[in-house]
Amino acid sequence: MSRIIHLSPHIRKFDRQIQSRILPALHDEEALVITIYYRTGHAEASSLESTAKDIEGKDRDMQKSITCAEKVEQGFLDGSHRLDRHFSSVVWNFVCDSPYAKKNFTSRFDGTEAKSSKGKAYPRRVVTTSSRGAHTKTQEKPTVTDFAEAFADWYIIGESDAVILHQGWSFGTTAALRTARPVFLPWHDCSPPVLVHDGDGKDAPDGAMHGKIGGAAEKV
Repeated sequence: MSRIIHLSPHIRKFDRQIQSRILPALHDEEALVITIYYRTGHAEASSLESTAKDIEGKDRDMQKSITCAEKVEQGFLDGSHRLDRHFSSVVWNFVCDSPYAKKNFTSRFDGTEAKSSKGKAYPRRVVTTSSRGAHTKTQEKPTVTDFAEAFADWYIIGESDAVILHQGWSFGTTAALRTARPVFLPWHDCSPPVLVHDGDGKDAPDGAMHGKIGGAAEKV
């Protein structure tokens, strides 16, 4: 699927940073790239305005995603999660339906350091698109721009090395499947879900796809 789905050069009409800053960061061979997909519910809110209310009461839930990202990050830096290249830096790609949450996340983690278990430090930066989480606001009559922003977010998730999912939303899962990227579940001790079944599927529960990579199945 990764060979037949490409991001159009015209995406710059909707977000100028994608081609100039975001994709170069995600394609940096010396960077470990982790996507954190987090849904606040702003996409379902009646207003397009994004405020602190988007993340109100979500501190513990969001911390699960952050803790999982740090755990996966260290796993790659220590070599327990293997990739055929060496890293000199880390990129966190934060994909979220709330512009306010993205600004807050960037202010907290952009320019920080990731560390291996041996104490080696790696500079960490955060990238995020300008999408507004508007494509599901049917009461606002979503536009082409709204759907283009959503597709760009979906596409860049698959350009990372690993994906931290959020609850049972399929957006992050399908995006990771496009390029067969490993995914991790913060609400299941950061374990990888079972996505692909190697048998005939007759013993798979309704709404789930199973396989041999371990962990709990996620509905897609």
